[in-house]
Amino acid sequence: MQAGKTSLGNYEFIETDAEISLILSEIERCKYISLDTENSGGLDPLNSKVKLLLLQLEVAGKAYVIDARKVNIHLLEDVLSNRRWIKLIQNAVYDYKIVKHLCGIPIRGIFDTLTAEALLQAGLGRTGNSLEDLALRYSDIRMDKETVKTFFDHPYDAPFTAEQLRYAADDVLVIPDIHKKQQMYLNQYGLNQIAELEFALVEPVAEMELAGVALDSEMWKRSLDNTKKKLFTISNELRSILPSPPPPPPKPVRLKKDGTPYANTAKVKPPPVLNLDSWQQLVESFKKFGIDLDEVNKKTKKGPTNSGTIKFAQTVYRNDPNKVKVLKNLMVYRALNQVKKTFGDNLLEHIREDGRIHARFHPNGTDSGRFSSTEPNLQNIQKKGEEGKILRSCFVPAEGYKYIIADYSQIELRIVCELSNDPVMMATFQDPKSDIHRSTASQMYKVPYDRVSGDLRRAAKTLNFGIIYGMMVKTLSERLDCSSEEAAKHLAIYNDTYKVMMHWLEEEGEKAYNRHWSRTIGGRIRWFPTLDPKKFDTQREFNNMVEYYKRVGRNHPVQGTSADMTKTAIVLLHHPLLKLGGKVVNTIHDEVCVEVPIDNAVQAAKLVKDKMILAGQRYVKKVPVMVEVKIRDCWYKDDFDSGKLGIQDDEEGQQLMLLPNKWGLDEIGETESDEDEIEGEV
Repeated sequence: MQAGKTSLGNYEFIETDAEISLILSEIERCKYISLDTENSGGLDPLNSKVKLLLLQLEVAGKAYVIDARKVNIHLLEDVLSNRRWIKLIQNAVYDYKIVKHLCGIPIRGIFDTLTAEALLQAGLGRTGNSLEDLALRYSDIRMDKETVKTFFDHPYDAPFTAEQLRYAADDVLVIPDIHKKQQMYLNQYGLNQIAELEFALVEPVAEMELAGVALDSEMWKRSLDNTKKKLFTISNELRSILPSPPPPPPKPVRLKKDGTPYANTAKVKPPPVLNLDSWQQLVESFKKFGIDLDEVNKKTKKGPTNSGTIKFAQTVYRNDPNKVKVLKNLMVYRALNQVKKTFGDNLLEHIREDGRIHARFHPNGTDSGRFSSTEPNLQNIQKKGEEGKILRSCFVPAEGYKYIIADYSQIELRIVCELSNDPVMMATFQDPKSDIHRSTASQMYKVPYDRVSGDLRRAAKTLNFGIIYGMMVKTLSERLDCSSEEAAKHLAIYNDTYKVMMHWLEEEGEKAYNRHWSRTIGGRIRWFPTLDPKKFDTQREFNNMVEYYKRVGRNHPVQGTSADMTKTAIVLLHHPLLKLGGKVVNTIHDEVCVEVPIDNAVQAAKLVKDKMILAGQRYVKKVPVMVEVKIRDCWYKDDFDSGKLGIQDDEEGQQLMLLPNKWGLDEIGETESDEDEIEGEV
């Protein structure tokens, strides 16, 4: 056993199995253990070049740096996987993946300092949550993290330098003080319950990243080719209608010394083509066509070629079908171009050796507590429209498996109803036969429930989902394709219909701005720093930020509670699904995607539904929680006529779709779902 010392404390370098017994005897007397790992080959646990070099433990103020090449790490399996000991870890998802993938040992009983800091700082805009940042913030210790790079290309059989051992020891010696102070703040702000949820989520999220999702690459390529063909067609159609930009002015004629011009040998350039991605060219071209986008922008103030302005222009020129068609085609072009640019062949580059995409999921990637996703961003895979159906149909379960796709029905409306106690909305939700959008339209427009038209229901649906996100007259007019005056009338009627809910939303926004925080039902806080008018160039800019604070302040309890609910469901599902051979492999907002063997699909679907409802009921007590579950052969949840497919609803009226084959590209049609909500991170 080699002993050493750093500026933060003492450490021992462990190189034999026999020395582990000494550590275990020390651990027996402790409740908290700090943990970290060092590995070669980079930071990706799934890379075959990555090898575990060191496992560091801090026990009772001393660091034990264990040579994982020589010591049997399984001697520590009971400690690592037993919740009796709380493991203090910075970025626990990463270390879980390293230890689980390389050693086969799950780490349980976790306090993640990275996650704790995200909870404490939500809304404050601080970006530094690294161990280096936290050490400086809480302990006034400056750590030099450059040494970590020396491990990446460290030969597997080479000895470690004294500098490497000191660095490894410091990484765990610094954590206890950070944990102590973070725990103090978690207690102070009432964040313990939500922190426990986030720490319990570490294992399911790490396993979700390790599991990955399969992509039918050939189907994806065909889908992409189809998108490119559509893009080519719509581009040509737009360019055939919209005027092209003027040719550049001719270059001045060059003269010889005797005054005669040089012979023009330059090739004749083709006439310029309209660049559909150039806002300057678009504004000029549309003006020549008879559509003044600059004038429309005076109403929207979003930019002359902003999508909101283009949508509003359709309302302004609604009496001219040709102009409306061109504006709509521009929106189609942009949607197709977005698919091509954002994904395209890039997604194929993320397919690993096992044929799956292993994206990263960030449970606190947004201040509301919603997940975000990177490398690649699976949350950007659109679900609406034909392109969304085609793209999501390319994500498929492994052979012999099914996808269980489940999401909460109208959950944010149900949460705001729970929070506001609006009696009108409450009565609708408590009636199992009532449709919230149809009921809203009936209440608003004084039309019998069974005589509500599709247009009225659509207007009510737009309002129901949009109000939570602070939708105002301009946006509503774009959504409903009506004038600002008509949109204002819709909004006024809605306000009168749900007086209690609208009052709660207004009051919650004011409270959030004045007290500088808002809180979800589960206790998650989002902070709103004090605004200094002197730091804004104009009073208008200051007022806009105040309104933004209020809008986010009333939205956070709703959207944040939805996030807490989905996370609770994932935690509740993790271990029961393992018994059925299944795992959660993807999540977006209030949707969960599970991969499970075919033979267990129906049982797993019912389990998913039950656990998601149970999770919802932990937060929403007075309003029924509804979950829609489908068993699919691809990652696209659609609404089908179960009667045509010969599928009966289960005893609780929940449809379980059993589709044996993947959809072909030509079979996908356009439908509208109630779940096409107006969602976003505000």
